[in-house]
Amino acid sequence: MTIRVFLVDDHPAFRDGLRVALESTETIKVVGEADTGEEAVRVLPTLDPRADVVLMDIKLTGCSGIAATHLITADAIAPRVLIVSAADDADVTIGALRAGARGFIDKSVCREDLLRSIHLVVGGGAVFSARTAVQLDSYFSEAHRRPPRLAFPELTDRETQVLDLLAHGHDNR
Repeated sequence: MTIRVFLVDDHPAFRDGLRVALESTETIKVVGEADTGEEAVRVLPTLDPRADVVLMDIKLTGCSGIAATHLITADAIAPRVLIVSAADDADVTIGALRAGARGFIDKSVCREDLLRSIHLVVGGGAVFSARTAVQLDSYFSEAHRRPPRLAFPELTDRETQVLDLLAHGHDNR
């Protein structure tokens, strides 16, 4: 099976390097490229055959990689998105995952790890570079130390109490 990949990065030299690295294997074919999020959102649905996975940078001119990922993954038959970025902010990583990305790896990843990541994502898995995994661990550990925020701050105390009881299996009486 050939995996069809679409590249989104605003640095032509990086895209060229990715294309060469990917097409040096028999299992991957680059079916398109874009240097902006807007272009990716516009071109992806027109591809025939469609892409299986999108390698997306975060920091793009205009529409960010997160916004483009959100728009791309809104389609029911959307390709999976794997973020390939030098961004090292946990909030950016969480934003990308919330937008529908299936993984987040560093641009400095070696070719073998990149290929393995693509295969994992296309196979339905999720993948994170070691640096991203440390960021996520730190992010979620810190979240446990903070006081919990109310999910519905607009509710009265009584409404919150009733909602809590319902969540614990009680009926509405």
